[in-house]
Amino acid sequence: MRMRWCMTMLVLVVGFSLPGLASELQPTNIEIILDTSASMTTTVAGGVKFDVARQAIGQLLQSLPTSYNVGLRVYGHRYGNEDTARSCQDTELLVRLAPLTPESRTAMTQRLATLQPKGMTPIAYVLEQAANDFATATGKNIIILVSDGEETCGGDPLSRADWIAGLGIGLEVYVVGFDVTSYQQLKGIAERSGGLYYNATNAIELGQMLQQAAWESTSVLFFDDFESGMLPVWQTNPVGKEAFGTDSGWLTLVGSLVDDQILKAFVGSRSWRDLILSLNLRYGDWRNGDHRVALFLRVQDANNMMGFFIQPGGKAGFKVMRKGIWSDFLGMAGDVVKGNAFQIRVILEGTSYSAVVNDRLVATATDSSFASGYLGLQCCSVPYSRPLFDNFMVTPLD
Repeated sequence: MRMRWCMTMLVLVVGFSLPGLASELQPTNIEIILDTSASMTTTVAGGVKFDVARQAIGQLLQSLPTSYNVGLRVYGHRYGNEDTARSCQDTELLVRLAPLTPESRTAMTQRLATLQPKGMTPIAYVLEQAANDFATATGKNIIILVSDGEETCGGDPLSRADWIAGLGIGLEVYVVGFDVTSYQQLKGIAERSGGLYYNATNAIELGQMLQQAAWESTSVLFFDDFESGMLPVWQTNPVGKEAFGTDSGWLTLVGSLVDDQILKAFVGSRSWRDLILSLNLRYGDWRNGDHRVALFLRVQDANNMMGFFIQPGGKAGFKVMRKGIWSDFLGMAGDVVKGNAFQIRVILEGTSYSAVVNDRLVATATDSSFASGYLGLQCCSVPYSRPLFDNFMVTPLD
């Protein structure tokens, strides 16, 4: 039977040295702190600020990898402004740092749904309590603080940020100021603790800034090891009885496999520019069949993109699609040995593209067609020789 390319687009929502296996990643611990003070009852474009913030955090939780430990702390939710003494010490760790499972995602969103903004803004006290939550954490330690205002309890958040920086546990505070009238204190907290400050004025910007804070704090735009299935942010369109799924921690095609089947799954950001895409590819069975795989780069839409094509035992190189038509190989296209296990790294920098397979540079190209865009994957659905993918990682190129 004639084999043709079967489009399977994985548009990925996520330094040159990259680990090849998930086990080589250092533990990543993120505690989200949400302002639940009385001022969060006011509105911005998109709705009531607290409702907008809950939704944005829910979306962030859906995009974070299951390999991360994630916790949730809030403040200002139990006592009103009139009870200053108690409100100025009102903070609660709703969910402790723990692996981000479907159950913990649900627990966090459900707890947020029960809260009502009420009280003061004791940021200095909250930062001190939050730092204690990392007492036994190892690896990369991150606080993402969302606040619509500065300290109102007389504390000194800047000195608390200095204290955090001096703890020696690598804890950094990334701050998202949400519709703030003054941001100098919030920005100072981020800068003194080694983090970054972001400003959001409406619902769309808050979602974007939370995602950016997560990406920049972890130096990972996207990562999925498929150990607990596909991350919830994947969007797929099964065809017939065939679909994307996981098998023993690998992403692959499942169901009644037939030749020439077309499936799609999407995740990622249209704004991605210079980056590195890393993944592991193997085949469960090496029989006669079409073993070609393509990685789509800087995808604009289904008809305009760059692509890196690899054929184990054949050629590997870059092509560009314009208005639905693929070009021939661009630049240098190299040979790839026949085999059933590969580590692939594709580097995008400006107009330059390069690909490393099993630590060997196999292809380079220069093309100025697209400056940014999603990433993606293509493979052919062939029974008995289906490809399996693991450890999808997208990192910014510094």
